Parts: sequence; structure tokens; C-alpha cells
Amino acid sequence: MAENGPLTDADLVELNAKLIQLDEADLQIDKATRAGIDVSSQKERAREMRDKLLKMKQAFFPGR
Repeated sequence: MAENGPLTDADLVELNAKLIQLDEADLQIDKATRAGIDVSSQKERAREMRDKLLKMKQAFFPGR
């Protein structure tokens, strides 16, 4: 359980699920890149989203 924080264990599960979805998106982005499709903006957006989610996870669920 989150200690006196605004987020719950259900939020942690959701954060982790979103991080897994980003991993799957990275695979598709890599495929598209190999196919010669310019997905640089999608790659940057995925990186930004991952950074934000990891910062949230570290702030609200340290060590989890």
C-alpha cells in the first residue's frame, strides 16, 4: 500500500501495465524503423512517456 500518498496499489498495477505496453510499442517502433518508416516522433514520445511513468513510480512507490 502507498504510504500516505494519493496513489493506491491499483495505481501501481496500472503504471506497471503501461510500462509493459511501452515495451511492446518499442518492438513495433523498431520493426517500423527496420522497414524504413520514419517513426522518430513516436520513438521520442514513447521515451518521454516512459520517463514520466518511471518518475511517478519512483516518487510514489519507492523500491517497488
